[in-house]
Amino acid sequence: MRCAQSVLTIFLLGNILCAEPGDAKEFRSWQNPDGNYSLQAKFVTADDDQVVLEQKSGELVVLQREQLSAENQKYLDDLLGQKEAGDDTTDKAIADISSWNLSDGSEIQGRLIGFGRQTMVVVRERGKLFVNGFRFDRLPAAYRKVLPDVVAAVDEETIKSIDDLEKHLADGGGGPFEYVVEGIQLKLEEEGAITVPITLLAPEDASVVAPYLQRWRAAQEETVADEDRDETDRRERLMLDSYAKTRSKQTAAQRRLKMMELGLLATASGITDIWEVTLYPNNRYGYARSVVVPARNSLVAQKIATTKYPGWRVGPIRKLSN
Repeated sequence: MRCAQSVLTIFLLGNILCAEPGDAKEFRSWQNPDGNYSLQAKFVTADDDQVVLEQKSGELVVLQREQLSAENQKYLDDLLGQKEAGDDTTDKAIADISSWNLSDGSEIQGRLIGFGRQTMVVVRERGKLFVNGFRFDRLPAAYRKVLPDVVAAVDEETIKSIDDLEKHLADGGGGPFEYVVEGIQLKLEEEGAITVPITLLAPEDASVVAPYLQRWRAAQEETVADEDRDETDRRERLMLDSYAKTRSKQTAAQRRLKMMELGLLATASGITDIWEVTLYPNNRYGYARSVVVPARNSLVAQKIATTKYPGWRVGPIRKLSN
């Protein structure tokens, strides 16, 4: 029996805020503070720093909340039930239940935390099964789905039931054995949290989520700066939440989030032409970014964008203004 060791890592960097009162499902105008760029879209989800919007085409875009107009920011504050600026609203945030389809046709639900790793220490003694010191039969039902799958994958055994699991552990001496679970972390309604490996997900969900997980994994490497790692944690959590909310009505192409940067529009200085410059990251955990800039021509637009993001590869450039 093979054992793995890891430190339990759960990322809780900010909150996903997912209320949908009032006209949250209606299309509205979203614009930067100067009003020289706007788009028609409806709210999907948000965290403390970013908001995900769905355009009429079905494409999802991500905007920095601080780069939106005061009217838009107030709308988000009202929509999400936040207090006045300066108050601590972390524990006041309302997060929707996130539902994930499993390969056996069942469903697992909880409040979305994001991607993470969890170590399960499993012991079978005195005829009872314990996980991290708790009796297995007293843990939330979700563990009955996750633990056999994890043990089967790590030990390369066929385990189809709890009886199979207990026999396998007993044959190995009873433990303790350590298993590292990596995947989507959910805070359970009953108690505690659980990590769902994507191998447990329905094939369609697993195929969509796999690239998100790959980017998250890449950002966990020791060479990645803490700031980049934190940004990746937040962004991939938004990806998961956005997909869970829109999976039934989106094509694969529309599920790609378009990361937009509007912060450079404040440097317009009388220039009326607005350009969108697509940049590709120089790492394995980033997303392409659409940088919206004021410029006299495409070459100047490219220079402005690459000055903001040095080392990024330039992609398509298009003029947004008439």
